Amino acid sequence: MFFFFSCLAGLFMIWISKDYGITWDEWEESNYGSFLLRYFLSGARDLGYLEWKAFLFYGEPVFMIAGVLFGLLHGPLLDFVQQGLRVDTHLLSFYLMAHGIDAAFGFVAMLFAGLLAKELGNWKTALLTFVFLFLSPRFFGNSMNDHKDIPFAAMYVFSFYFMLRWVKALPCPPKSLSLGLILGIAAAIWTRVGALVLIPYLFLFSFGYSLILQRNSKTPVSWWRIGQLTLTVAFLGYLGGLLLWPYAQMDPLTHPFQALLKFSNYTHSDDFIFFEGQLIQASKLPWYYLPKWILISNPLFFISGLCFLSLFALQVFGKGRRFFASLVAFGACFPLLYIMVQRSSVFDSWRHVLFIYPLLIVLLSLAWQEAWAWATRSKMRILLGIFFAVQLTEPAAWMIRNHPNEYVYFNPLVGGLKGAFLQYETDYWGNSLRKGAEWLANHQAQEGFNGPIQVRSDGTLMSSYPFLQKKLGGLYYPFAYPEDFLRRKQCFFLIYPPLYLTQIAYQQPWDYALALSKKWPAAELKTKWPPPGTIHEVKADGVTLCAVVKNPLKK
Repeated sequence: MFFFFSCLAGLFMIWISKDYGITWDEWEESNYGSFLLRYFLSGARDLGYLEWKAFLFYGEPVFMIAGVLFGLLHGPLLDFVQQGLRVDTHLLSFYLMAHGIDAAFGFVAMLFAGLLAKELGNWKTALLTFVFLFLSPRFFGNSMNDHKDIPFAAMYVFSFYFMLRWVKALPCPPKSLSLGLILGIAAAIWTRVGALVLIPYLFLFSFGYSLILQRNSKTPVSWWRIGQLTLTVAFLGYLGGLLLWPYAQMDPLTHPFQALLKFSNYTHSDDFIFFEGQLIQASKLPWYYLPKWILISNPLFFISGLCFLSLFALQVFGKGRRFFASLVAFGACFPLLYIMVQRSSVFDSWRHVLFIYPLLIVLLSLAWQEAWAWATRSKMRILLGIFFAVQLTEPAAWMIRNHPNEYVYFNPLVGGLKGAFLQYETDYWGNSLRKGAEWLANHQAQEGFNGPIQVRSDGTLMSSYPFLQKKLGGLYYPFAYPEDFLRRKQCFFLIYPPLYLTQIAYQQPWDYALALSKKWPAAELKTKWPPPGTIHEVKADGVTLCAVVKNPLKK
């Protein structure tokens, strides 16, 4: 049942990924990925990627994979890498392919979380873990077009699965487990430098388990052999992580750790974040920013699981799996606590710690199973069954009802999306801009063309440009962008004044606007959202995510 359901779910995720919008970061990141490919295809001579100062500390697995696949399918690979993202006809297909790759990474995260749960429990635990992740709207929605956080989550849980099995097999783990662990660590480092933490994890876990073996065994443990094995796996994993990361290759001994330090004290974006009804600088957010986001934006089965975990902690961390369940708990909790203590800059809800969510779900699945075991009386089982079914049905219905904007989910404890709208960010990545752009293009085609229209769009332009260009062609112009913006070496961006500043924004000579509520003060959201001149609204649960606005000052 686990493998049958997970394979169907994986195929479904890849298929449905075509429905999602192009997010805020994709244009810059995809261009940076193409410069990384130029570096490798030129034999390390093309150093153009160094001009992308803000992105040097990243690998780009999704867009590098998409660039290779798309280039092989649509002409000479080198030609596509050099010019493909500068051509209108390629843009939409390329990003849809990248979304399919994102979805595949999301599936890998769910699959290996299930397999990790099987190591601690049984196949029922595995199936429960997969279902919980699949029905987590935030995790599912991000799996479609979050090309940094979801791949890292996938590689993090992949590494944990092999690490747990590798440690469990000490002092003589098979080569297949060593290879899987090396690949996991390498792929995780390639995705995000924070994966370097997996190396000290490996040393901590292997020597911790060796102490247990020493205590329980009559024969002495070969510390030298275990140390040698651990060091070899760690070294090869580290080295593998540098193979596709050019910046780290320039100085393998210092650049990765400089990047890690950079992310621990991230200052590249210290923008204002909408939290608890206030616009607060990212560096000044309260310590509980991440825990609160995690609690309010995950389904009730997550909250219930936390309650069950506190009630049945002795059973979940019971004899026989105490050490390995503790490893999973450590991998889930340590990064979150470190970020909170370090006061690292975070923003855009809790997407930066999505990688801990699969490990948390593994523990909560064990807790739910213990709750089932406790409810031995038939009436208790019936009540718990109803409780369980309701808590699965609520997010499932919400996802179906609000597709493809699953990632703006809030649970009923805060009144759902309606209750959270004036307190927290909703569509912070501009996923809804696609639906707004498609509606505007169809509307303009139906109304008849009286000449080209100028459209200003919040977010990065690529969130709307391919959809308007596909339908309207030369009868659409992005407002205030130069004609050659697509062919410039660096991505060209304009920041428009928000539409609540009507005396400034509406006097600009645009015809239509695609507006998001991001960075609007709560007082303005109450009185001016959706903005004056709105002719269409993209909604989720009755809350307007994107407004299509016609400029009333233009004839």
